Amino acid sequence: MSATTPPEPLVPADVDLRDFPFTPMFRSRLFGSSFHARVSDAGWRAGVTLWLKSWDQVPAGTLPDDDIDLCRLAELGRDLKSWRKVRMEALWGWMKCSDGRLHHHVVAEGVMEAWTGKLKRAWGTDCARIKKANQRNQTDLPVPTFEVWLSQRQSSDVPRDKTEMSPGTPPLCPEENGSNRKGERKGQGQGKGKGKGDSKNLAAAEEGATDGEPGNGPDHPPARERWRSVANQVLAILGTSIQDPTWYGTAGVVAQWLADGADPERDILPTVTARLAAARKTHGPNWLPRGLGYFTDPIAEALARNTTPLTKRDDHGQTQTRSASDEDLVARILERRGGRL
Repeated sequence: MSATTPPEPLVPADVDLRDFPFTPMFRSRLFGSSFHARVSDAGWRAGVTLWLKSWDQVPAGTLPDDDIDLCRLAELGRDLKSWRKVRMEALWGWMKCSDGRLHHHVVAEGVMEAWTGKLKRAWGTDCARIKKANQRNQTDLPVPTFEVWLSQRQSSDVPRDKTEMSPGTPPLCPEENGSNRKGERKGQGQGKGKGKGDSKNLAAAEEGATDGEPGNGPDHPPARERWRSVANQVLAILGTSIQDPTWYGTAGVVAQWLADGADPERDILPTVTARLAAARKTHGPNWLPRGLGYFTDPIAEALARNTTPLTKRDDHGQTQTRSASDEDLVARILERRGGRL
């Protein structure tokens, strides 16, 4: 905590990740940190608890500067005496910013990566909606870049979908050294994160009760079995399986892809294969991502790209459009999530 002018907040006020129920951690970062090496057992427990609880605060990844609140967040109840004993250790690396809340640079790094991924997924979905609107209404609305989309998020000019969408929560283990954070962050996002706009999709997919959703009907296995089947196919490409505890939470990530409308044969498996091959050319033949969240944005882009109508000509030279079954499926999923065309 600095006695000088407080720094600007590391996380903007509107960052809300309360819909991320699962937060994986990198054990190597945690156990290699100065925090792990120096604090007491009680301080360690309180500190790790606060890191995790901070993701449920608004802004995400921050803490209130209030001992009563911090004591409760650290799972110490009303025991302020015990809290004050471990306070300095538990708040290792946290600093008070000008918004009056406590921020941590490593926690903020993970939160902002998760938030950006969330927005990029929403942008990809909005691009698909714009293409669908153009097809349906014979209009030519421009497809915005991510930067333009961010500036117009609250504008009614863009056919909107809810922006709260998740690729999954990046791992969270604050530490004091600066060891290759950029490289370690690549491919994170493992977990069961789902945005507010996706909760109905994911619940309906789990129950197998949504009419017209992939994974339902007599020709498809129940939704949960389908998640596992697709997850196993994805992990087989990586050279592992869902039984490997390293990949705990995989089914949740795959379920989110399916709930967003991605097709395994068209969007998911080809994208995973291509991205993995490209990464291994750079990083070596045994390279693996930290989590399946590494593939989330590319799969969202593939979904948007593959739902663009293609034209062809019939035997009489008349222009036809490709069957709209895929586009109709995506439209139904998006409309069910509360979007407006």
